[in-house]
Amino acid sequence: MNCEICGVKEPAVLALLPIPKEDGSLNTIVCEKCLEKSTAYCQKHRQIHLGFADGTTVCPHCVDEMKARTRHLAESLQDRIRQVSKPDEFEEVSEHVKGASYIMNWSADEALHHFLITKAMRAKLDTEKILSIIIKERLPLLLIN
Repeated sequence: MNCEICGVKEPAVLALLPIPKEDGSLNTIVCEKCLEKSTAYCQKHRQIHLGFADGTTVCPHCVDEMKARTRHLAESLQDRIRQVSKPDEFEEVSEHVKGASYIMNWSADEALHHFLITKAMRAKLDTEKILSIIIKERLPLLLIN
């Protein structure tokens, strides 16, 4: 296999990055040199980012660090989101929360906090800013889309 970015033939190291291609695939095969230059690779954690259907990526370790720094936002987050949500939108968010809570053994507030941090980092916005947008604009589905 060859690097799909620089074209180097059969490099010693190949990695799969969550970079969208023209054919709609979200996986790009890259060599080590292209991996380390990619915005879908975290230099700090030496970790490939998680990729999302909209083409955004985020380092899972950076999300965890941000969650630890913004733990205060998790308190009563579910109640705050419920207050600004239409019932059907809150139900949709709740379904995602239930799944994450079950899989990760998180409370609903912890799952929502994770969604909030991930969304903020994908959008390259401050966590408080994205929360403000969600609450002021009544857009709870931003957390899961």
